[in-house]
Amino acid sequence: MKINKLVLGVAVVAGCVLGQNVWASDVPGFSVGGFYESRVDNRIDSQELSFSYFGGRIGVRDTRWIEGFVDLGVQALTLDPYESDGGGCFGAGGTFWFLRAEDTMVPLDIGAYGSYHTANSTITSSTGTSSDARYGWYQAQLVLRGDVMEGVRPYVRGGVMGSELDLANSSLIPEDNLDVVNPAVNIGIEFTLESKLTITVEGNYSEGVGGAAHLDLWF
Repeated sequence: MKINKLVLGVAVVAGCVLGQNVWASDVPGFSVGGFYESRVDNRIDSQELSFSYFGGRIGVRDTRWIEGFVDLGVQALTLDPYESDGGGCFGAGGTFWFLRAEDTMVPLDIGAYGSYHTANSTITSSTGTSSDARYGWYQAQLVLRGDVMEGVRPYVRGGVMGSELDLANSSLIPEDNLDVVNPAVNIGIEFTLESKLTITVEGNYSEGVGGAAHLDLWF
């Protein structure tokens, strides 16, 4: 896909330009926090399949290479004219930083991000017919993050998002396009206060526009 080639090209060019580098450092440890996220992952019969997802997050990081997280929350599905209750959702993911440079005009981090989530809910049609449903999605993206000033780090992630909707009653929704892989772009900015509290705001786009906010307290 064009967007994947563009992101890969940016990462390669940035890596070549950086040349000699000094490894950046984070304060290692773990975090607890919360989040809210909205996404549009797919279109079924021209209607947006969108989600609202919120809950708690535990994170971990070392000084150089790895950032990881585990999510536990509730996800509500929206697909006109169907209705859905909020179901439990579990996810995990992280970033591997393979280049972190400080001796540039703007310090840069370049890495690879991946995550996988799964959720359960019940979907009901306008006629009252219902079905248990399982929804899973994954992201695989390259990450480019800058450090414009102390505690302020904008970033962009680009790659793909894959999603899969499995229904116990397969006749409830047409099976076409229930499983898709789309380009996915996330653009956001992190604000860190004294290496302890990180606030992240983000916009995302896959099949439609969404957004997210995260609050993490590091120990």
